[in-house]
Amino acid sequence: MKIVTAGLLMTLSATAAAEGVSGFDIANEMITRDSGYVSYASDVEMSIVAANGDTVHRQLTIKGMEQEDDGDKIITYFQAPRDIAGTALLTFSHAIEADDQWLFLPSIKRVKRISSNNRSGPFMGSEFAYEDMSSWELDKYRYELLEEKTRDGQTYWLLACFPQYENSGYSKLIAWIDQDIYQPRKIEYYDRKGTLFKQLTLSQYELHNQQYWRPKLAQMENLQNQRSSSLSWKNMTLGVDVPQTQFEPKQLRNAYRHN
Repeated sequence: MKIVTAGLLMTLSATAAAEGVSGFDIANEMITRDSGYVSYASDVEMSIVAANGDTVHRQLTIKGMEQEDDGDKIITYFQAPRDIAGTALLTFSHAIEADDQWLFLPSIKRVKRISSNNRSGPFMGSEFAYEDMSSWELDKYRYELLEEKTRDGQTYWLLACFPQYENSGYSKLIAWIDQDIYQPRKIEYYDRKGTLFKQLTLSQYELHNQQYWRPKLAQMENLQNQRSSSLSWKNMTLGVDVPQTQFEPKQLRNAYRHN
């Protein structure tokens, strides 16, 4: 796989982009810069807003761990409200192969494997799909650099990302990549018919460990049903000691003890 040096892409201008830097190059640099954090843990508040403005709040803990030559392992655990406390989603992200996902539901005391055919469905009633809860792996997409655009004094690469894995609910994503920090500020999601139907806005980025940029707020808007959902990240720490055993399907029943 071609590795693009940071020096090359850090000096990109509109002219340089027009002279042959590809969408793959930009995506590769973005993911390369974001690699090496080892693990993370964060408190998260999920807010789900209905079309009429009614809002529900949920308290979560999310932990992730990098894997050599594979995608991240991520566990999402619901702490509140009481009716869903103990619910846990475990994701093994992959590149081309379908991600592996398991959901533990305390109400039935079962660990349920999520079929790859159902990953485009809504996650726990939110506007985030199950496939949105996995990590961004380079080979998940084919990339096309559409253009550079400047808005409010900030310049972005508009990167079209075409899913290469089966059963995606999306025909393409268009990511607005901030040229200063190599992170997406906005991602537009197009359904299987090619119609824009969701938009994710990522804001309030913070620098962790003097290297890794992370947003404090991720807001997903469904442009078709006028619903929205957000994830507000708090107390994030990178490089924390997260036991590998927590990322095993059989341990989902015991997730409460680890949070």
